[in-house]
Amino acid sequence: MGVANMRGRRRWAVVTVALVFLLSWFGGCTNPEGVPSIPAVVKISPDTLTILTGQSAQLTATVWDANGKELRSQLVTWATRDPSVATVSGTGLVTAVDSGRDTITATSGGQTGIAVLDVRRHAQPSGPGILVSDLAPKPTPQAPVGSPTSRAPGVAQAGSAAEDSVTYVAIPPGTVLDGLTAQAFNPATGSLVTAAMNDGGLDPVPVGAKPGDTVTVVTTTAGGVTRTVRVPVSSATAPIVIRGHPGRKKTDVPMNSVLAFVFSEPVDPRTISKQTVQLVKNGQLVPGQPVLQPGGLRVDFIPDVQLDPQSTYTLVVTTAVKSLKGQPLGQAEVSTFSTGTFVGSVNFVIVTPTSAGIVVGGSIQLTATPVTRSATDTTAPGDAVRGGPASWVSSNPSVAAVSATGLVTAVGQGQTTIRATVNGVSGQSIIQVVPPTSLIIDGVWDWTEQIIGSSYTCNDTGSYAFTQVGVNFTGQSQQVGTCRTPGDNVHTDPVTTGLINGNDITFGVGSGGSTCNYTGHATGTPASSLSGPLSCGDGSTGSWSAVRQEPIASVTVSPASVNLLPNATTQLVAAVSDAQGNRLFFRPVVWSSDKPGVATVSTSGLVTAVVPGSATVTASSGGKSGSAAVSVLVPIASVTVTPPTDTIAPGASVQFTATPRDAAGNPLTGRAVTWSSTNPTAASLGGTGLASGGSAGGVTTIMASSEGVTGRARLTVSTRVAGNVAGEWTFVEQFTVYDDFGNLVPLCNDAGSFVLNQTGFTFDGSAGQTGDCATEAPRPIADGVISDQSVSFFTGVCQYYVTLTTAPDSLNGGASCTDGSTASIQAVRAAPPASITVTPDAATILGGTTLQLTAVVRDAAGNTLYTHPVTWTSDNGAIAAVTSSGVVSGTSVGTATITAAADPVSAASAITVAPPTQFTSVRGGYWSTCGLTAAGTAYCWGYNGYGELGNAWVPSSRWPLGVVTGGISFASVAAHFLHSCGLTSAGSAYCWGANGSGQLGDGAFANSSVPQAVSGGLVFTTLTGGEYHTCGLTAAGAAYCWGTNDQGQLGNGTMSNSPVPVAVAGGLTFTAIDAGANQTCGLTGGGQAYCWGANGLGSLGDGTFVDRLVPVAVVGGLSFTAINAEYATCALTAAGEAYCWGYNGFGQLGNGSSANSAVPVKVAGGLTFTSLTGGDHTCGLTPSGSAYCWGANSVGQLGDGSTISRSTPVPVVGGLTFASLWSKGTQTCGITTGGVAYCWGDNQFGELGDGTTINRTIPVKVGGQP
Repeated sequence: MGVANMRGRRRWAVVTVALVFLLSWFGGCTNPEGVPSIPAVVKISPDTLTILTGQSAQLTATVWDANGKELRSQLVTWATRDPSVATVSGTGLVTAVDSGRDTITATSGGQTGIAVLDVRRHAQPSGPGILVSDLAPKPTPQAPVGSPTSRAPGVAQAGSAAEDSVTYVAIPPGTVLDGLTAQAFNPATGSLVTAAMNDGGLDPVPVGAKPGDTVTVVTTTAGGVTRTVRVPVSSATAPIVIRGHPGRKKTDVPMNSVLAFVFSEPVDPRTISKQTVQLVKNGQLVPGQPVLQPGGLRVDFIPDVQLDPQSTYTLVVTTAVKSLKGQPLGQAEVSTFSTGTFVGSVNFVIVTPTSAGIVVGGSIQLTATPVTRSATDTTAPGDAVRGGPASWVSSNPSVAAVSATGLVTAVGQGQTTIRATVNGVSGQSIIQVVPPTSLIIDGVWDWTEQIIGSSYTCNDTGSYAFTQVGVNFTGQSQQVGTCRTPGDNVHTDPVTTGLINGNDITFGVGSGGSTCNYTGHATGTPASSLSGPLSCGDGSTGSWSAVRQEPIASVTVSPASVNLLPNATTQLVAAVSDAQGNRLFFRPVVWSSDKPGVATVSTSGLVTAVVPGSATVTASSGGKSGSAAVSVLVPIASVTVTPPTDTIAPGASVQFTATPRDAAGNPLTGRAVTWSSTNPTAASLGGTGLASGGSAGGVTTIMASSEGVTGRARLTVSTRVAGNVAGEWTFVEQFTVYDDFGNLVPLCNDAGSFVLNQTGFTFDGSAGQTGDCATEAPRPIADGVISDQSVSFFTGVCQYYVTLTTAPDSLNGGASCTDGSTASIQAVRAAPPASITVTPDAATILGGTTLQLTAVVRDAAGNTLYTHPVTWTSDNGAIAAVTSSGVVSGTSVGTATITAAADPVSAASAITVAPPTQFTSVRGGYWSTCGLTAAGTAYCWGYNGYGELGNAWVPSSRWPLGVVTGGISFASVAAHFLHSCGLTSAGSAYCWGANGSGQLGDGAFANSSVPQAVSGGLVFTTLTGGEYHTCGLTAAGAAYCWGTNDQGQLGNGTMSNSPVPVAVAGGLTFTAIDAGANQTCGLTGGGQAYCWGANGLGSLGDGTFVDRLVPVAVVGGLSFTAINAEYATCALTAAGEAYCWGYNGFGQLGNGSSANSAVPVKVAGGLTFTSLTGGDHTCGLTPSGSAYCWGANSVGQLGDGSTISRSTPVPVVGGLTFASLWSKGTQTCGITTGGVAYCWGDNQFGELGDGTTINRTIPVKVGGQP
């Protein structure tokens, strides 16, 4: 319909191009006579265009002179009137920005072509509904004014001293199909207008109103269908064009046709001009004058000359037209039409509206439109044509007077005919004037009633929502009470045939035979209470009373709690009540969710679950609120039924359990489960999952369902007898496999034990074993089934089939495995335990830390009973408590005995709990770390596969564990690669851990879990360890090394390993020595660095990559004060400058590259350091105590919060100030100036000492400290 879509809907438009041609001189071209050609016409092509937002279109401009010759070389300038709608380039490329209408111009030589561009959005909007304008001055009768720039007759300017204010109600044509009449009523003012509709629409009518009022509009169709809407008076309602003359695409229009637009409310006459209202033909503006008619609701375009025959015209009004309060048209409007060949005479006059009703004191603007005869029916009106001025007359001025401009003002009650005459032809409108309504009952009333029937008396409470139009009203009644079924019997009935007579009212409630008729009297000014009798169709009678809205005392939301799955919905209901608990209805309720990301709620209380979580949905009304708890549940992905299979005898029972789980397999609690059986004859099934075997036996599937997901288990009710396999068994087994020639050959052998837990015909359990087939870790036994003497079960990837024999009991059979191997197994009942061993049998732990003890149970033959139950106890739980799995926790300082019992034997471990302590040094190697207290007590933690923790054969410890020293006190201690060493204050060296290469120096090659004295009686001031060798420095500066020597790392000129110290060749005197992975370096008194051993990566710094069996000088002439040997060797000068050489694959040389170097290179960054340390990375300590690291960082060993390797120094995060740093592995440790030990990096074996096995990218405090 070309009507702007108001109230937030998307606007759309049609593109029409209007071309304006103005004449002025522009040089640059000449005609054939040599006289310069002057542009006379500029035309844009295409001249009409519709595009969507975001799209572009190319326009072209053609320029002609007065002789019709095209001027091709003329400069054309493009412009847009509203860049917010569309932009245009210098070449005429138009790009749509937002919906609306824009004018595109092309100018050349002073002549301009104009295109009106409309842009629409992708979604087509629906048309506007009933429009209620912003407040405007009440129309007053005035004489017409001819000048279009003057104030329109009958329209007061916004802000002037106008009389009462009004709002204009308008309905675009086509809104109400078959619309007959429309009534507009404002209960706040009593203003009422009734008018005939035209083409399903209503031209604007004024209704008295004040700010904040709401107008009730009732439309009635020819078929008697009514529709009632309430529309608030709003300043957000923009004016639009209601209709235009001629209509869009109208053809055969008289050449003297009316050219006009009707607005939805009065417009500002100052915005009506030749620039805002235009007529276009063939791209040129048609000369003429826009005239705003009295009342400001209609603008006519009066052409200077009669329209041409059989021509196409476009009538345009732009958004520069504004309301009285300055709000522009919602969108521009265009009407394109074609003329015929005739001039129409005035044969009819149509007065709009044809009939109307108004209250005394009200007014309505009538419009007289002269029309010619229809071309097809000469007795019927046709097109509107221009005629002379209309003269107006009222048949009964005492009822309603009419001004010279058609403004009707109601004077007294009655009916009058308003006649308009144009060119001697008359038309009329019937005006009905009614008295204003003094009683206003529109709105909500709260009521109570009592109904008395022949055999009952009942009471109801509820609310009326009356919709009043003049003296008539309808509405709804919503109520609850005892007059219907018990409980929450809320129901709604229609209110019909309401009539007001003075202060008395009558109305009906209900429909059909259950209607009750109410009579009432209003009291108060304004009316505040209603009361009266009632009578119903069933013969019952009663009384009722109502008051204006009671205050709200409470809001209750039901249900109070709901559980939903994601994307599911549920409807919540808010019950509003007064202080007496009576229900109140027709109250606006605002719904909200405190967590819309979990659950949203609509304006009607419909809750939609979004993601799992909890939310509170609140309903608020009248300052009160109530809420409901909404839980969005994690969806059930599966249901696990336990046991998955079982066999029972007739009459026996088995309890099945169902566990709903999410997609990740996590159990979900609080979910309802229903049980069913596919064969109830085989087994009956209770509602809790208890199955009982039937006498006939059989097989059934047990099903547990929850929220549409079902889990299943298989139950066999067997009439056969089950053998007894419960208990502990010892076994031996041999695995075999087929070779390439098809021969079955032995693969491996195991021996161990298993414990079976039997329930009827099924069992499960666990197995433990030793041998070359599997580790000693327990393996579960599952899905065990017994059928007479035949037994089957699964463990690992193998299914076993064995036969049970008795006297004595044994299990013999075999297994087939998914890897293609087979096995034979023999098992017998296990003998009673004869011994038990606890490891470690003694240990010192720090308060607040834990230690895992292990117990090994054996029978008299020495067979390990891996699965035999062990009971753990502590004789002093206040000092050291122990769990059922043997984990000891140090609670307070003291000693406790931890006992492991396997009836009838037991064994103990002596646990000493030392107070939390501070470490004076912490030095870590690969996978383990050792620390030393001020008292000389050594603690180690991490990996203990070779005894490097110095305390029995525990696999590893995540907390500091005291080294079993036999009373030895150390001055220094350090962990190396799989072994550790300590130095006493007297210079005696001790080592423990791995010794396969003689790295412990005790003259042997046996590993040791306790410190062993280094042979030779040498007194050392320094000890250092590599991967498989160890070195020491005497007070005289003599260097000795022992252990592996396959690359010359002992420096004695040979490649022979040595389990005892051997002197480093060369006669050099060293002040410092450091062992790297497979090389060793030392510093002489003059600061000269020497290195020996492996050099394939340039780690010796001699400029070559050749291994050296004796010390060689590091090239470069640098003098160093400290050195750290590793695959990358680094050293410090006296100035604190760091130089590194050797392997640089992770950037551990710190020079910004990853290239190896056989000569010293300076560490980048300009930092100075007091010490250096490193393994696969390097760390340095600055004079201020800040730690910087560079190199490998795969496990966070740089401490910068990342796992990104760095080729230049980066600071260790955390803001700690360190006194010392140490690293020889993939972890780093340091002691702060406050004496607190921190570690970071690799923690797979607990080498950081924080009680976990989680790698750390930032420093964490070592456990056991204050």
